[in-house]
Amino acid sequence: MGVTAGSARHAAREITRRLCRLHAEAVDQAAELTARQQAEESARRTLAEGVAGALPGARIEEERRPPGSSGSTRPARSRSPGLIG
Repeated sequence: MGVTAGSARHAAREITRRLCRLHAEAVDQAAELTARQQAEESARRTLAEGVAGALPGARIEEERRPPGSSGSTRPARSRSPGLIG
C-alpha cells in the first residue's frame, strides 16, 4: 500500500481538524474549572468574613496548603481563609 501526497494531505487535514476541536473543548473546560474555583474561593472568603464579623475578637488568617493535600484541588499558592479567635 502506497502513500500519495494527496492522502498525506488528507490525513494532515483530518488530524488538524480533530485536534482543533479537542483543543477548543479543553480550553472551555479549563475556563469553567477556573471560574468554579474562583467562585468557591470567593464564597469561602465571604463566609469567613461573615463569621469573623459575628464573633467578637475573631480575625481571619489565611493559610497555605501544600500541593496534593487532601481535600484541595487548588495550586499551592492558593490561600484559604481560616478564623482565629
